[in-house]
Amino acid sequence: MPIMRDRVTITYPPADIWRGLLLAILLSFSPALLAHTFVLVKNQLFCDEEKQLCLQGWIAYENHFNTIRVDGQLAERSVPGKISLRFSGTTPAGESVSARLEFRIDGRYQEIIKASIVPDAPTRTRWTMNVFYFTADKR
Repeated sequence: MPIMRDRVTITYPPADIWRGLLLAILLSFSPALLAHTFVLVKNQLFCDEEKQLCLQGWIAYENHFNTIRVDGQLAERSVPGKISLRFSGTTPAGESVSARLEFRIDGRYQEIIKASIVPDAPTRTRWTMNVFYFTADKR
């Protein structure tokens, strides 16, 4: 007499259900990821000390990537030169640290500015912008 074995059939949900489940998981974690971006300058006009140059935009510290990022544009026409931003911070251990971000501009009206730096400091450092300098190129 032959032995009959029970057959087990395993079915998987359609791919759309997996995609929906993955999207739900990602959306549930996104507020936690966004909470680790600290805005230092929030979409406002900020100028160098001598009022030679003004930027309209954002400066943010992204904790996950340990990156200080500048996103903005020139508020008015200028001349080519170098922008220098200085930041000071306090580490989670209470140590004082500093960082400097320098980048060049062409000086065109509404020139798009995108620059970033990874400071030599631990993550979760609390940063503030102290100084904004603009040095025009010599002609």
